[in-house]
Amino acid sequence: MIRPARGALEECPACGAVAMGPVPKGASGFRLARCENCGHARKLLKDADDALAYAIDVEDREPATPATWLLGRLPSSITAADRLDVIDVGCWDGDLLAGLPQRWRRRGLEPNPAAAARARSIGLDVATTSLEDWPVEASSYDLVIMLDVLEHIDDPQTAVIRVQEMLRPGGMFVALTGDGASLGARRFGDRWYYSQYPEHISLFTRHGLETLLRRHGFETTVERIGHPMSGHLTDALKLAARLRAALGRGPRAANSSSLSLGFNLQTASRLLRGRDHLWVVGLKPPLDSGERS
Repeated sequence: MIRPARGALEECPACGAVAMGPVPKGASGFRLARCENCGHARKLLKDADDALAYAIDVEDREPATPATWLLGRLPSSITAADRLDVIDVGCWDGDLLAGLPQRWRRRGLEPNPAAAARARSIGLDVATTSLEDWPVEASSYDLVIMLDVLEHIDDPQTAVIRVQEMLRPGGMFVALTGDGASLGARRFGDRWYYSQYPEHISLFTRHGLETLLRRHGFETTVERIGHPMSGHLTDALKLAARLRAALGRGPRAANSSSLSLGFNLQTASRLLRGRDHLWVVGLKPPLDSGERS
């Protein structure tokens, strides 16, 4: 792991230690600030709108994580509930949300206008907004979902605070994001495929996420897992598609789905994926008897 340069250090948005500083610019061309305490890293953007410049076309987005996978990881106290208020933050075109039980009150937030419109076209209640800009409905949800979303957020501390406010006492927050301390991340450094997505701003570690959630009142567990949509065959097909695009034999898209130029070190690092994601579960403690009275 490349450590930050000595000098003026800032507070880490994950663990809270004053240990966040810039690291030398790598071969990938982007700059990182990294926490020497927990390893959390974030890209140093030229301005606040940089990430938004990489708008992914709805047709180019990789398939969503299946609702069956998510339901299989949730406890029976959740999946068996007759009534549940659930919100999917960063729901894209609503595929996962649509697969959740219809007896639940399902809502989504999605900042991409085209994706949000597609979700609404299939009857889903989806607001075209980000979590940061959405008026928080305090204690209104039993389950908050953020799959493949945390890495897009520049200020994860504010996001976690807002999620904590949204949840009812006893509610659950679940998230999936890349593991910045995985084998692939350590082996390839700033050439790791996951960090090459321009819109991936925050790179978390297990320690950083556990500390972040506990700092804001969650009982939490963070587990290293493989991404449910990964696999060597799937990744090999993606690499072949990128090579065709680089040679001018495939569709061109000015977004992260075509950011790699064929079969290079960045794209090859996909083949070392394994357990390179973090499955996050945060429980908001229920009210105790003193608070209820």
